[in-house]
Amino acid sequence: MKRFFLPFLAMLLCGVSFAQDAVAQDTATDAFRYWTNADGTKSSVKLKLIESDGQQIKLVREGSGKTITYSIDKLSTADQKFLAQLANTVTIGKPAPDFVVTGIDGKQFKLSEKLSRNEKNIVLLFSRGHW
Repeated sequence: MKRFFLPFLAMLLCGVSFAQDAVAQDTATDAFRYWTNADGTKSSVKLKLIESDGQQIKLVREGSGKTITYSIDKLSTADQKFLAQLANTVTIGKPAPDFVVTGIDGKQFKLSEKLSRNEKNIVLLFSRGHW
């Protein structure tokens, strides 16, 4: 019973923690904010990030709903760092970033390899410590 219960409890606790982090991250992309150009000029209206392709971003204006496309290299260093942080995080509803981990059996697990085999339902359990 303990062999089943402890990993299950760890999975539940980790799942709650990951869900809270993901929700916090998801609200960062849902927020309207002021953006700054590389020359230091701040936007006159609040804008929300809709998408980014690594070269350009698409923003929507608060209130009017108009969208604009802007080159990332024309943004301030702080805004470019903000985008880089978003690109390296997990967001609800977005594909997970590719990663490689080594299991307790010593074998490497690469997410993209599993997904290329059409294994659509993948559950990962990360646990700390030795049981």
